[in-house]
Amino acid sequence: MGRVWRATDEVLGRHVAAKQVLLAPELTAEERVRLIRRTRVEAEAAARLRHPGIVTVHDVVDHAGAPWIVMELLPGPSLGALIARQGRLEWPQAAALGAQVADALAHAHSAGIVHRDLKPDNILLDGDRAVLTDFGIARILDSVATLTSSRTVIGTPQYMPPEQLNGLQVEASGDLWSLGATLYAVVEGQPPHTGANLMAVITSILTHPLPPPAHAGALTEILTELLVRDAPLRPAATEVARRLRELNLGARNGSSADLRTQPDVDSEAPTVSAPARQLTRQPRVSEGPSITAPPSGLTGRRGTVSRRVVLGGALGAAALAGGLTALLKLEGSPSRHRSAGSSGSATPSSSTTPARHIKYLTLTDQTAAVHAVAFSPDGKTVATGSTDSTARLCDVATGKTITAFVSQDGGVIAVAFSPDGKTLATGDDKTLSLFDVTTGQSIVTFTGHAGLVYSVAFSPDGKTLASGSGDNTARLWDTSTGKTITTLAGHANSVYSIAFSPDGRTLATGSADTTAKLWDTATGKTLRTLAGHTNGVTSVTFSPDGRTLATGANDDTARLWNTSTGQSTATLANSAGVVFAVAFSPDGNTLATGNEGNSATLRDVATGKVTITLSGQANEVYAVSFSPDGKTLATGSLDGTTRLWDLTSG
Repeated sequence: MGRVWRATDEVLGRHVAAKQVLLAPELTAEERVRLIRRTRVEAEAAARLRHPGIVTVHDVVDHAGAPWIVMELLPGPSLGALIARQGRLEWPQAAALGAQVADALAHAHSAGIVHRDLKPDNILLDGDRAVLTDFGIARILDSVATLTSSRTVIGTPQYMPPEQLNGLQVEASGDLWSLGATLYAVVEGQPPHTGANLMAVITSILTHPLPPPAHAGALTEILTELLVRDAPLRPAATEVARRLRELNLGARNGSSADLRTQPDVDSEAPTVSAPARQLTRQPRVSEGPSITAPPSGLTGRRGTVSRRVVLGGALGAAALAGGLTALLKLEGSPSRHRSAGSSGSATPSSSTTPARHIKYLTLTDQTAAVHAVAFSPDGKTVATGSTDSTARLCDVATGKTITAFVSQDGGVIAVAFSPDGKTLATGDDKTLSLFDVTTGQSIVTFTGHAGLVYSVAFSPDGKTLASGSGDNTARLWDTSTGKTITTLAGHANSVYSIAFSPDGRTLATGSADTTAKLWDTATGKTLRTLAGHTNGVTSVTFSPDGRTLATGANDDTARLWNTSTGQSTATLANSAGVVFAVAFSPDGNTLATGNEGNSATLRDVATGKVTITLSGQANEVYAVSFSPDGKTLATGSLDGTTRLWDLTSG
């Protein structure tokens, strides 16, 4: 699915690596457009990363219907190649290397970006410098597998965290598991879980205990912590980097670790010239197809292209060498990045209508991805939940933080105000908490879920709290006692979203199993199962009159459903990709969606047509919420910001 070539940029006179993302021939024209868009989305997100431990990307171009990514060329080998050639390394060397990689991960995670395919082959060595490559490639390949209906496991399973193998959402903690598996392979010469075939490897990761490392020395403790199956128990990247530096510093009293290597014998491949000849080399890890000549049309102004390396990935997915950390506009056109300001881009659906400039206020106190936003009933305060382990109450007028609630159990994935506005509910790892909005004090903690709490909601009377979890269940709780009233079991995968109907008699749930369900809150019985989405349902919300349920999903659509019949009344294709969040305006006439394409969209519910697209945030928009008067829309993004859009402006 990918090839990397050594190229020359004749304009700037520098050698670069050019990554060709190969598209499956059976893709339709529409699917190709979607995949190219996905490549741009992933790369634009990673483009914000500027760190010595992350490969720099210079440019991108669409050529012959496929994206090419131009990036920094590093002459050294990958860590995987070094281990294959020299065998295992001593633990002080592993500590020095791991500290650099953990620093790079910490930088990426602070920007809300997860690698998802960390392994020795994606760590390049450049003298004393360890450089992480291929941010976003796993998600691009995931899209290929989805479009081609492939059941291929995307990534290298020996280094994939258990939650990824289980089909769950991969958070920053997943990268830490992969780092642990990588460092284990560095000191032991092989990853912690191996097997004769794919299923044997997966079974080992999911069920077998960690084989005690024989050569890890002082790294044993941190490796054990990184390789726990319970994701929230893994240490954060910043802590890992600090501890590894301390271990390496202590080891320097003996023999210092030296990461310097000789250039890889395969890093300088011969230039392809006419007449074309087939390039060959000795097999090293796994071989991809031979290339007989550079593609036509890539010579000339951007320089001649020569083959650097072609790697066929395990299980049919490409293990792409090089690095994806940015995506900029090729052919000399300016970057499309725009700094936050007082007005954002609001693009109407009709190209003949002048663009509106919607004023907004940006909240920047969160230091990691914002997963949840909610307005207080009086509209004066907005709550945000972030993977920086805080929920914040912010003044809508000024954007200033009023109160910050710190979670002791990991990132805050969900927030909700009680109907009277006096209490804030939060959801994190396996627990829910209620906080007094005025004092900031914890009131009660709810325990019982066995997985992440993705969503929380109060009943209209405030007496019941609902939650949806990664343990495949939803629960109803008594807010006065913290006790479980009912456990709603019936979904076959994580429950990502829940919502009460306006009368409180029905609870809607949306699940990774591709369905939404309607439940009777009095009996806990399933009323209806809403089937139609082809990928996980990420968000559910009732219209103000309760007659319609809106759902968003990973299949790049939102749907409207008749709650009385359970029938789908509209399918709204989303050109901005995955729909992560849905919300009705208070009058029920507008549906807002938070999108994969770094935007939020407003649609006319009656026609389904897009009226405004709000863009400007630098990563996926995971949360949307209307103010009670409908004049403001809050959007929370993986870039760590929340924006308050004044819908009356422009």
